[in-house]
Amino acid sequence: MSASLAIRCAADGDVGTRLVAADWPRIEGELDARGWARIGELLERRDCDAIVDLYDNAGDRFRNRVVMARHGFGSGEYKYFAYPLPGVVAQLRCGLYPRLAAVADRWNEDGHRRALSKTHAGFS
Repeated sequence: MSASLAIRCAADGDVGTRLVAADWPRIEGELDARGWARIGELLERRDCDAIVDLYDNAGDRFRNRVVMARHGFGSGEYKYFAYPLPGVVAQLRCGLYPRLAAVADRWNEDGHRRALSKTHAGFS
């Protein structure tokens, strides 16, 4: 992990504050019951717009482009961000990972899989 990514992971920011304030008992309960949950508004409109604008206008911000039809998965495409990740994306990943890893560990208590790292930086 790059040093700049580690700094952004440690930064609280608006996203971090919203993640801490989220109703995690409800979210985890919904994940357990349905496999999905709504967290609420984590991003400002300007953050969403900036990420959307990257898709078509920032060729070097992405390391890979996958065209779904090429792999027999229907239509559409997606791209993988290159490092360093945009700040808000890094904050989301680092903030969500510990909570979601705990849920995944609970789901894997059957002993068939190893426990996940408590932080995203420790995941390999």
